[in-house]
Amino acid sequence: MIFQENRQRIDSGIIIMEIAESDIGIKQKAKELINIIKTRFVTADGFLARTYPAGERTLFDNFDDIMPFFLFFDETDFLLEQVRIIRKKKGSMLSLCADDGVLVTRNIDEWFGGLYSLWMSTGDEDTHDLLKESVEFVLEHLVKDGFLSAAFYTKSGTTASYYESWSSGLLEVFCEMRKEFPYAFQESQKILKNWVESEYFRKHSLFPYRVYLPSVLATVQERFLSGFFPVRRHSKPVSIRQDGKKNPVKQTVKWLVFLATNGLYSQLMKSNSTCAFTLLEFYRATQDKFWSDSLLKWASSAIDSFCDCGKVYMEFVPKTCHKRDAGITPAFILADILCDIVYFVDDCKPLCKDKLLSVVKEILDYGWRSRLNNGMIPYIDGGDFAHIDSQVDFAVSLRRYSELSGESSYKDKSIDLTQGVIKQHYSPGGYFTYSGKIANNTIDPKYNALLLKGFANLITIEKPLYPGYYSLFKDR
Repeated sequence: MIFQENRQRIDSGIIIMEIAESDIGIKQKAKELINIIKTRFVTADGFLARTYPAGERTLFDNFDDIMPFFLFFDETDFLLEQVRIIRKKKGSMLSLCADDGVLVTRNIDEWFGGLYSLWMSTGDEDTHDLLKESVEFVLEHLVKDGFLSAAFYTKSGTTASYYESWSSGLLEVFCEMRKEFPYAFQESQKILKNWVESEYFRKHSLFPYRVYLPSVLATVQERFLSGFFPVRRHSKPVSIRQDGKKNPVKQTVKWLVFLATNGLYSQLMKSNSTCAFTLLEFYRATQDKFWSDSLLKWASSAIDSFCDCGKVYMEFVPKTCHKRDAGITPAFILADILCDIVYFVDDCKPLCKDKLLSVVKEILDYGWRSRLNNGMIPYIDGGDFAHIDSQVDFAVSLRRYSELSGESSYKDKSIDLTQGVIKQHYSPGGYFTYSGKIANNTIDPKYNALLLKGFANLITIEKPLYPGYYSLFKDR
């Protein structure tokens, strides 16, 4: 088995030299993958495609998933050509990121992050123009008096009367862009402060999935739905007024189901993790202890609410204290946040850095013990298949912990897991999304692009991740 073979090489002290000698091979494999993305995963218009075989949907609502790694592998010209095509087609954030007439706020932060990274690297005017137009649209249509709407409905020109904490990714990007767009960052601080001072956060030190403005809907959520897990996850915002006319029965039913779905529960991976990363970025930008204190309150509650002896759950209902859906995705993201707190936050009271690292170690050890026969970590706790993206992210978590703790064996595990995923998920036409016992597999352009993070991990493994490569390996 590949992991046993690698273990023997590690024990003989040869693995570091082998990684160095194979660096050219790693870069070559990365280039082969990039060529597949550039030639096979494109739409008829030449845009990066979100699906394969390529349809009309583009990858721009996941643009920051690909941008840092294409820049890392010197593919700037290709990225600029994407911008040129957008300008030629008179495209915009609205035309490229809205889906079926709905621009979902939680889906646009990567549009901003990708464009900002490209502009910072090149100074390209077209890229800056796109970025500026998009910032102005958000500030005009989605932001008002410390409130960030969860969606914009293109046909009616209206916005949703609730917010989703998942949308905090946009606030984080506005923080990163604060020198160029200071007003956007000022508004972002007002929004996040309101979220931290909300009743839900004050009671639970966690962020909810969805919160309505004071209304009958808000009362229904609190009194009747808040004790239940949602019947549907990641629900797409629905508007009864979307068509501007009387809506068909199907639209009305979708609207009613959406309203009857509980939003007052906590989802670790994105709705809470993204908020935690945003609190950290605000603290790094301002050194205001309000942000670091809020982050530490969150971390303490997240450990108690989502973690159980190294097993990490995706969802938690505070009203009943029930949790569900343990797996690798909530595990790696919680480990990453705790590692970042250890590195960036000097005063970790009432938590101490040793305690945080011990929790991270417990999480990583639990995942490592649960590996499948092919060496991959199951996507769902106790499951029999693995997901390519979570393997790469878990490998980076192992590297983070190794650097902060000084335990080099975790760096070796990071190498093993990354090499394993490249081998187990490979196909000549692109990398498969799943491995293990899976009936129907797929090749997904997004996850192929994110595999470039794994190649970058191997290439930079002997260099410190903090702080030099921190931005490259942030979860997006």
